[in-house]
Amino acid sequence: MIGAVVLRYNGDSRSLHAAVAALLNTTDHQQLLIGDVLLVDNASTVDPGAVDLVAASFSHVAADGQPLVRVHRRQRNDGFAAGNNDGIAHLRPSCDLVLIHNDDATLALGAVRLLHDALRAAPPEVISVGPKTFIAHEEGLLDSIGMAVNARGEAKNVGLGQLDLGQFDSSSTDGTTEIFGPCFAVALVRRNAFTANQVGPLPEEYFLYYEDVEWNWRARRLGKRSLCVTSAHAFHQMSSSSRASKLGLADAERAYQFKHRCIERNLLLTGAELLPARAAAALWLHRWPRLVKAGITGRFPKASVLAAGDALTRLPRTLLRRRDLVKRSMGSAVEPLSFWTDEPIFFDPVTYTPKRSWEALSAAAKRTGIVELVAACEQHNSQALIDASRTALSADRAASVERYLDRLDT
Repeated sequence: MIGAVVLRYNGDSRSLHAAVAALLNTTDHQQLLIGDVLLVDNASTVDPGAVDLVAASFSHVAADGQPLVRVHRRQRNDGFAAGNNDGIAHLRPSCDLVLIHNDDATLALGAVRLLHDALRAAPPEVISVGPKTFIAHEEGLLDSIGMAVNARGEAKNVGLGQLDLGQFDSSSTDGTTEIFGPCFAVALVRRNAFTANQVGPLPEEYFLYYEDVEWNWRARRLGKRSLCVTSAHAFHQMSSSSRASKLGLADAERAYQFKHRCIERNLLLTGAELLPARAAAALWLHRWPRLVKAGITGRFPKASVLAAGDALTRLPRTLLRRRDLVKRSMGSAVEPLSFWTDEPIFFDPVTYTPKRSWEALSAAAKRTGIVELVAACEQHNSQALIDASRTALSADRAASVERYLDRLDT
């Protein structure tokens, strides 16, 4: 059975309701797979009663006769990892699979069943699966096909901002492709993976950002694997609670500063724990002094200094975790880096908008291996690309190419 942990902090109640409704859609009987839906409110200060109203709007009953959709309130916001760890601990005992699910994400019809069946059919070392995730309200544009990290400790969502031309679709008979690890906006994970003798819990000291990167990376070092089920689709509105469009300018600026502090700190800590020794040392020698310098000349001077200080004070504990992980490690320190490719992401992380360009189209076309698509993109020839798309792609994807061309950034 699947236990879903839907974490909310000040999120829109309509998005939360849509997320739960999609989980419980009974058209393909996927509700039969769901044994618990736990709405975890991480001490929200905006519309704190939203979780109760959403839970009350569903009448589904669990096997124990109690409401299937439940609420778990936390007394303070200790971050994404703490909220999810707490939620996992409070799921019904019958749930041996955990669906980590953001309140700003929704799963397409049938996706729960596809994820469930893929994980059940996989060997025990496969501990998680993720869907092909799209950017919400941006038709056909990808959010992630899993994650990847490089030797500088930097992480990205694979495929972010690319138009879906089928370039990541699996050619295997089971419809899956191996990935570094899924983005935890939506991911199905074996529950026992979160126990101390397996991968363990999410890193609560990170508070926000990089938690799924660190956890997935730790899992791979321990010999665990992850898959993307490319036929299962999800839609995600990235950082919905901190977008400038929902915040005043002053609040948005503070949100960006906090994001900068968390990402810079957590990147350094993740690298110190999990990179090969030389790469970890190079990361710190390069990035930590730059943070200190940014305290004088950078856009976010205070956040940069705080990130540098946070990382330094937490480094000793991180190195202890590294030592323990090395003792338990079953895989190469280099292998997790093999999922990285140097193609850029086509997405603005400040405005949270995709970058529609010929470069983005070309990156997608090259991954398909379809020569006519690649040639048209390299020539910036719209008509040739439309003709090639109609010949080589499905009707829906060919139509999405035409709509994409109509909205190219100038």
